[in-house]
Amino acid sequence: MIQKVLFLSFCILFSLAASLFLLNIIDKKQEKPVQSAHVQNVKAVQVHDSSYHQSPDKPSKESYTQYNPDGQWKLVWHDDFTNLDSEKWNAVETGENFNQELQYYTPKNIQVKDGYLYLLAKKETYASHPYTSAKITTQNKFELKYGKITVRAQHPQGKGLFPAIWLLPVKDQVLPEIDMFEAIGSDPRKVYYVNHWNENGELKRTFTSFDIRNVSTFHTYTIEWSPDQIIWSIDNQVRFISKEGIPQEPMYLILNLAIGGKWPGAPDSSTQFPSPFIIDDLKIYKKM
Repeated sequence: MIQKVLFLSFCILFSLAASLFLLNIIDKKQEKPVQSAHVQNVKAVQVHDSSYHQSPDKPSKESYTQYNPDGQWKLVWHDDFTNLDSEKWNAVETGENFNQELQYYTPKNIQVKDGYLYLLAKKETYASHPYTSAKITTQNKFELKYGKITVRAQHPQGKGLFPAIWLLPVKDQVLPEIDMFEAIGSDPRKVYYVNHWNENGELKRTFTSFDIRNVSTFHTYTIEWSPDQIIWSIDNQVRFISKEGIPQEPMYLILNLAIGGKWPGAPDSSTQFPSPFIIDDLKIYKKM
């Protein structure tokens, strides 16, 4: 009798042990999808990082179909910067700034070397400004109303740096404004395109941004400005089309490297000086 009881007890214990063992296997099987999901999440992050350079505001297919790359253009203005041609450019000197910027623009920070134009940002006190930088314009020397502009440039990296290529009206107003290229040194891979205008006393704008692949090299920035639209391209790829508030008046060109201000913020200890905005080539065309 005792032997039967012991045998039954052993069977019960064995059954319990077997059940626990099976439950442990089941639990481990159930853990695998969770681990697999974790790996998938990691891969998703990696894929997102690798596609960082894709445009977050990629133009629609309709925008691409409306772009005509085969238009006939005539070159009307060109500078490959073998020197700073005073018949083409104004070398600006001013301490008057906007948006709480910190630089003093001086011609001393403009250099031309080996076919490149350097607009240099420097950390130095000058005329009560903590930084100096450079700005050139075609004001009163060249103007255009509609056309195509291409600029091959490399912009600097570093918090507080604010390079730009833009257009303002000949009649000396702040609007309309076409921002052909803007970038913020703290996020240098993201470049911005903006069209600003005034409509019945209200400031309006259309804009987008695009993440470029390699900041540490040159890229070709292009706008095609016509009476009904502005097309922005990088390296011959259309990235943005605006059809609102298109300027209908002559404008002049500005290239500058601002420092600080409301948007980029002030430089910090990581910002390297001197820091150059480098222009290799600039062409302006008119539609034939």
